[in-house]
Amino acid sequence: MFLGDGMSVATLTAARTLLGQRRGQTGEESRLS
Repeated sequence: MFLGDGMSVATLTAARTLLGQRRGQTGEESRLS
């Protein structure tokens, strides 16, 4: 689970990286939508 305190750039970047890593990628090339 990822818990962020808002929609700041740092929060979005961390969520995108986590999502990408869970998909087997490095995370940087992932999109949230």
